[in-house]
Amino acid sequence: MRTRETMKKARSWSFGVLFCLVCAMLLSGCKERETPSSAPEEGRYLVYYLNSSGVTLSPQEYEAVETRPEALADELMGQLIHVPKDLDCQPGLTDKVTFQGSRQEEQVLYLYFDVNYTAMKPEREILCRAALTRMMTQIKGVDYISIYCGDQPLMDRQGNPVGVLTSGDF
Repeated sequence: MRTRETMKKARSWSFGVLFCLVCAMLLSGCKERETPSSAPEEGRYLVYYLNSSGVTLSPQEYEAVETRPEALADELMGQLIHVPKDLDCQPGLTDKVTFQGSRQEEQVLYLYFDVNYTAMKPEREILCRAALTRMMTQIKGVDYISIYCGDQPLMDRQGNPVGVLTSGDF
């Protein structure tokens, strides 16, 4: 009788330990969304470049001159395209892609590129999209961006419109 009771307790204890381990593993993947501990001061923005190997984003603080949203967007794009020589980074956009301009309607900033944007490798394009979104949504009054290639909205690899993007998407 004691062995049956002991085995029952052992199974119950083993199940409890296993349950705790599974919960710990599942919860280890959950973390609170990080906000930069040293958010840039007003007039300063994070410009996101690709690291030297092109596999992650590398934010660099930049002090802007412009204050009007559309002019500021153009200024930040200039910084994104032309990486300072002292940084060991590369631009998110390839040199074949041409930025054609931007316009803002309410909280959406529309970014226009030529059709070469769609010729980027998928991995680079997604990092570029993340860099553009994180950078542009720092502008006051811009909560979303929408990317256009030629005169068409950006499509994913399956041919579906990507739609508006927010920094929370990345």
